[in-house]
Amino acid sequence: MNRFGTLEMRGHLATRSANGPLRFAVAMLSMGAAWIHLAVTGEHLAEFWLFGAFFATIAGLQAVWAIAVLLRPTTFVCVSGVIVNAGIVAIWVTSRTIGMPFGPEPWTPEPPGILDVSSTMLELLIVARAAKLILAGSAGQGAGHAVHWVIRYVSAVANTLAGVLAVGLLLAFLIGLSLMSGHH
Repeated sequence: MNRFGTLEMRGHLATRSANGPLRFAVAMLSMGAAWIHLAVTGEHLAEFWLFGAFFATIAGLQAVWAIAVLLRPTTFVCVSGVIVNAGIVAIWVTSRTIGMPFGPEPWTPEPPGILDVSSTMLELLIVARAAKLILAGSAGQGAGHAVHWVIRYVSAVANTLAGVLAVGLLLAFLIGLSLMSGHH
């Protein structure tokens, strides 16, 4: 550690004080997504073995990533978190819009549910926060203006999409309450 409190491991992004709360927050987001994926692994396994295997795998990856971002938040770890979670979001969007090209019902979109929308919000926030960690770690390391702009853009888009999903969940909840109470 140097005199400014910065950890001097090669490729290390975090300072002990400045990025610690952000690293903890992004790790908890990842653990939340991992728990949701673990909770639904059984039902996806019953539907199609490959779906179950996928959910078990991403639950494990998200849990391991949460630990890695806490203990060793390198650029590689943070970029991996952005790529994996953005990929999971892309798969979710595909499964809800045009359907997956394989499985018991190929090309049949699934309706969104509370758990999958919640998990997708967490994953979008992971993308945004991990991008922020990358940006914080690249300050003063010669990262170009274009790189900073792209990272800020990715973070802003992920935050916006998470907000849209949160509003959608809230509206669905309120509509559900209204229907249950008999007020249409």
